[in-house]
Amino acid sequence: MDIPKNKTILFFSPHCDDEIISAGALLTSLSKHNNVIVCYFNNSPKGVVGNLSELEKIKIRQREANEACKILGVKAQFLNLDKQLKQENQKLIITLIKNIINKTQPSLIITIYEYDAYPTHKKVTQLVKKSLSDTKIPLWFGEVWTPISKPNDVFYFNDELMSIKLKALSCYNSQNRRTDWKEAIKGLNRYRAISLREQFDGFGSANLLKGKYAEVFFKNN
Repeated sequence: MDIPKNKTILFFSPHCDDEIISAGALLTSLSKHNNVIVCYFNNSPKGVVGNLSELEKIKIRQREANEACKILGVKAQFLNLDKQLKQENQKLIITLIKNIINKTQPSLIITIYEYDAYPTHKKVTQLVKKSLSDTKIPLWFGEVWTPISKPNDVFYFNDELMSIKLKALSCYNSQNRRTDWKEAIKGLNRYRAISLREQFDGFGSANLLKGKYAEVFFKNN
């Protein structure tokens, strides 16, 4: 994968944690030479346990995301579109996305695989695609709940970046309590590194691994 430099890159994340699961290592690498902004659509209080108000739970998720972004070296922006997503207010959200794009002038946008099993992920990706319909900005998709069936690019990485990715993920205590995302990510990224050797170099290939772990992407253009 060719890593851009001196660019602005947007990651449209449906929830607080999708950015790390799908692309934590890549975002860390990108942040060293680029202005990377993660725009969170949804600050859902789901998974936050305790006798707290919905607003308090949302603040916890935002605090977790801010801590995670500091570790990755990226900036966080909260769009607070929980209710709008539920109400299917597409025009409002598309206008908001276009305004963000016009303001930041990104050279690359990343979001979640459009065939992901999580309904909110699908919805966000559809909105992002519609917002980009009259632009030529490259759009990449990463994977969270549903593996990408035919990835066309891959970011290989080793233990140092995996350590940063897992450290950032540890900030999301509210989500890690219910799902062991650390083990899931390590397993997925390790599997991708091993299996993609054949998928990209030809089935039956015996070429050496290009990294211990890998995040995969589908580039739309």
